Amino acid sequence: MGIKKKNPPAKSEQALVEGLNNLPPGLARSKKGRFFAESATQFKPGSPNVVQHPVYTVSLQELAESGLANAKQISWRYVYPKRNKNDDEFAVEVATDETGQNHAFLNTEEGDFVPGTMSAIKKAERLERSQKHDYELRVLKIPSIYLFALWLKDEQGSNDIFVPLAEASPQLAAKEEYSKEEFERILRQDAQQQLQAHEQLQFPEENEGSTPPTP
Repeated sequence: MGIKKKNPPAKSEQALVEGLNNLPPGLARSKKGRFFAESATQFKPGSPNVVQHPVYTVSLQELAESGLANAKQISWRYVYPKRNKNDDEFAVEVATDETGQNHAFLNTEEGDFVPGTMSAIKKAERLERSQKHDYELRVLKIPSIYLFALWLKDEQGSNDIFVPLAEASPQLAAKEEYSKEEFERILRQDAQQQLQAHEQLQFPEENEGSTPPTP
């Protein structure tokens, strides 16, 4: 029982290592770039020090219509630890296609979501529910509604747990846990409201009594 970290395919790990060892010249020569490359040498893919997980997303239209039913994996994300007290954690994302056969180095990532991921995982591991079920560690990322959340996928049923790392919605508190039912309900409402707002911007309603434009 507990939170399981799925192993990425070898092609993803190969793209990760190649990407960190072939950073753009400006970044590669910088202190930060050297730190990235050194970390890749010190912590090999599969190391217990590197937290790796799949990243899922869903379109705004699909979210509004059916929640997370059509969520699909778009990448693998690797979170590297601090090597000393002066370093920061960082993450690397490696894109994958729908077949899961092709992988490409996407970007390096710093900022609040990196340590936020680590602290959210530690908090989730202490939850009573996570100790009684098997969960797969995922991240759900929906840029259109500014969502970045930890997703613990229940491997025996539908008792998924979600922990948003930022306040993407007035109804979602950052770093608090939500059931799948509640989380999907809130996301669907937000997606429907955003789509409706887009439609109104594209097709504004005519005011009653307004004079049609003269050709």
